[in-house]
Amino acid sequence: MVRILLLSAAVMAPGAHSEAAPIFQPGAPGEPSREISADAAVALSRSGFVPADVVFMQHMIVHHAQAVEMVALLETRGAHAGVRRLGERIAANQLAEMDMMRSWLEQRGQPPEDAHLSHGGHHGASHHGHNDHAGHQDHGSHHTAHAPHSGHGDHAQHAHHAGHGHGAPAPVDPADIPVMPGMLSPNQMAALARADGAEFDRLFLEGMIIHHQGALDMVDDLARQPGSGEDLQLSDFLSHVVSDQTAEILRMQSLLSEL
Repeated sequence: MVRILLLSAAVMAPGAHSEAAPIFQPGAPGEPSREISADAAVALSRSGFVPADVVFMQHMIVHHAQAVEMVALLETRGAHAGVRRLGERIAANQLAEMDMMRSWLEQRGQPPEDAHLSHGGHHGASHHGHNDHAGHQDHGSHHTAHAPHSGHGDHAQHAHHAGHGHGAPAPVDPADIPVMPGMLSPNQMAALARADGAEFDRLFLEGMIIHHQGALDMVDDLARQPGSGEDLQLSDFLSHVVSDQTAEILRMQSLLSEL
């Protein structure tokens, strides 16, 4: 349940009529609290969530984890001061958001990980947009961005198991398949880790733009699911993701033009 903060009114003179204390709803990470009415507080306490909301939060935690991993590489391999400052901001924001998302799930009695990601059930990119998983049932079989991604081989085999005769397409390298759309594949992460200096900065910005756009796509996918996004804390978070990551994409595009 979303926490509501009650702030006491100023001490009143004896005999004065008391007034209801203002009610404040905590904002999304980095956003201020806001005063809401008593009726809004009651509605907030009754706001519900649907399975698509839960999966969105679980998958966004995985998505954010890879962005933090990318920034960790930037700290030792990047060269451009502006790129480094932006990376530090991205990591700080996304770590705070990961804490908020885990808390949101815990407060609603939901696990922090999606079983479809952690128990080997691969959902290929062709399934993008399934309703029961907020448009992201296509995420791979791995529950963190830091884990090896060898488990995607079944996808490549399924896509290219039609035969071995003449004209058959070459098998897809499983390491070219990201855990979910909008994330970097294992091979892309490996290329980033090998790069240095200006080359690293360019790959980092290009990859993080893809990453941020993936988060925006996840928000769009969730919005298409019936009953989703009605939880007020989640709704505030979705607005925060859209505004913050859209602004950061524009900043990264500007930095790319300077390299």
